[in-house]
Amino acid sequence: MPELPEVQILVNQLAPRLKGARIREVEVCDLKIKLRRDVVGRRILQVRRRGKNIIFDLSGGLHLLVHLRMTGWFEFDEPKHYRAAIRTGKATAYFEDGRRFGTMQTVTPAELENVLKHLGPDPLADHCDLSRLLKTSRPVKVALLDQRLVAGVGNIYASESLWRARINPRRRADRVRPAEVRELGRGINKSMRRAISHGHASSKCRSLMFMTEKGNHVVAVALPFGGSCRRNAARISVHNASNKALFWRLTCFSLHAWRRLETGSRVLSRCGFYTGNCASSCLRRVYSAANLRWFLLLHPGNRRLNWKAA
Repeated sequence: MPELPEVQILVNQLAPRLKGARIREVEVCDLKIKLRRDVVGRRILQVRRRGKNIIFDLSGGLHLLVHLRMTGWFEFDEPKHYRAAIRTGKATAYFEDGRRFGTMQTVTPAELENVLKHLGPDPLADHCDLSRLLKTSRPVKVALLDQRLVAGVGNIYASESLWRARINPRRRADRVRPAEVRELGRGINKSMRRAISHGHASSKCRSLMFMTEKGNHVVAVALPFGGSCRRNAARISVHNASNKALFWRLTCFSLHAWRRLETGSRVLSRCGFYTGNCASSCLRRVYSAANLRWFLLLHPGNRRLNWKAA
């Protein structure tokens, strides 16, 4: 799922192409997307972001609200399949979404305010205000994923920022000391800004997880695939919190997640299980032909696959 840096990179690509342009045509190819006809003829005043939401400010007091969800993205060259297309005098933006989870809707200013008021502070726009984290007793990693507390942070950058701040992801959020909260805020800000600055160099940047910079991965803890900490090369332990895998080392609380999951996915595919196309999920749900749900549990000490019925 695209997180705040990927959404911001996409906004940075959309703004120079569409800002100030007049919408000539809106093509909707998916009945799940319902847009007002009167958006045609309006001028796109601004393209901005709030959390993981992309907002097109239109003339006449209307807004186009887009959430990418799992696989949504905007392309500027016509893809083979797309759900909607916004054609202007400057460029055309094609909304591509293989899983069709993304949303695109026309909203009034009041409706937009009603949607955004439930979001927490934006880590980049609101000086990374993490005060709401101290009001919950959930694990700090789980609290960071709650969009009502912090808007835009997902599993990858929550892991990244906790690793930078050296905070145990299973620790209660209300027991994190103020100095650690400030360090966590700096970790979130630094990891996201670094990812955004690196993404400017790529025209297609759906996932910064797999990008490298001078031989090193842009994301420090979701990758590399080696299963060892970048700081001290120690083995990583694996735990589960709110259906998210936590890979961490006691000495620095780093989090890793990926290689063995993909290996297990290939094994399951050969055995006739459908594993889906969700490489970013650390706790993968697997569906058999009888539609039974299983969880793939990965043990850090060996390469054996262990099964547990949900």
